[in-house]
Amino acid sequence: AHSQAHSQAHSQAHSHASAAAPAVAAPAAVAPAVVTPAAAARPRKTSSMYLSRIDAKNPWKPDEVELFEEALDLYGPEDPRAVSEHVKTRDVMQTKAYIFKLFGDLDPEPAPSAPPPPPP
Repeated sequence: AHSQAHSQAHSQAHSHASAAAPAVAAPAAVAPAVVTPAAAARPRKTSSMYLSRIDAKNPWKPDEVELFEEALDLYGPEDPRAVSEHVKTRDVMQTKAYIFKLFGDLDPEPAPSAPPPPPP
């Protein structure tokens, strides 16, 4: 009898606990970011402070510098992806950081365009 009463009480406690548990609401849907064609065409800008920290953590070895210089002759500093693929041991962010260290910011904010001249 004790065992049966205990079992009923235990069963009631569990059914009560699960009924009282708050329902978890599904997260609200997040609207996708709107990307304009002009924004999609230009590469994302990386902060100079972040690039400085990346480069300081892992200095380039002489053989990497040699490959980097070859890649700069071939692709220029404006194409860090091609440079990093040429070096092979550095990813794009590390290459961007090294380019930033040597050349500074190659992607300045565009100057506002001047209004067109009035018609004659």
